[in-house]
Amino acid sequence: MNVDEQLRCQGMERCFKQVISDLQLGGQIGNAMSQNVIERLLVKLLPAAGLVPTRRRLVDRWAKAAR
Repeated sequence: MNVDEQLRCQGMERCFKQVISDLQLGGQIGNAMSQNVIERLLVKLLPAAGLVPTRRRLVDRWAKAAR
């Protein structure tokens, strides 16, 4: 896989200046947590921790896909 394909698999896009080799960047991408996983965690954790006002409802965009 090339770097752009790896980024897409993680839910990311290339919007940064690359100052390391493709091999090093690929290793960093491989160690990253997918953005959709982080989003799902935060949608559940922020309200549970009281960090989101109760009148504001966060939407879990991935809930239907998980069923």
